[in-house]
Amino acid sequence: LWILVFLIFLLICIIDYRHYIIPDGLVILLAVLGLGIIILKSVYGQFGIVSGSFLGSYAFLFGLRDSIWLNHLAAAVLALAVFWLIIYLSKYLLKEEGMGMGDLKLIAALGLLFGWPVIIFVIIFSFFIGSLASLGLLIYKKKTLKSRIPFAPFIILGSLVLIFFGRDILAAYFNFFR
Repeated sequence: LWILVFLIFLLICIIDYRHYIIPDGLVILLAVLGLGIIILKSVYGQFGIVSGSFLGSYAFLFGLRDSIWLNHLAAAVLALAVFWLIIYLSKYLLKEEGMGMGDLKLIAALGLLFGWPVIIFVIIFSFFIGSLASLGLLIYKKKTLKSRIPFAPFIILGSLVLIFFGRDILAAYFNFFR
């Protein structure tokens, strides 16, 4: 299932980068794969206090480890709320379109896929990587402050950073304060 997730990630990045859209079919497929992963984890008992997360035992620090369904549903709802708030504030208060509905749907599907607290770190890494890339584009005058920049590639890249390095990043963070 994870190979399919990575292939869908690749398709979403390419399509959003070239056309500034995220196809609903791919987002729905990610959500279905997320449900499949939830079912497999619950059947094979790979979810619990210290297992079933890309963050390893660090996921225990953030709670919601009793029920896999509650964990993943809460992650999807929280991610939806965060991105909806960003869209609302940028569109109605700033009178600018800062982010599209495709990004909102994508982050909700990733909430189902990754669960809590992984989705929070996906969002943090996505904004961090997106801001660094945008700053670089502004410095080298490839884009202006009014230019459109597809955000899905940053969401996907934040997801990949978390999948491959999330546990190590948190370990380094907590070891820093020792």
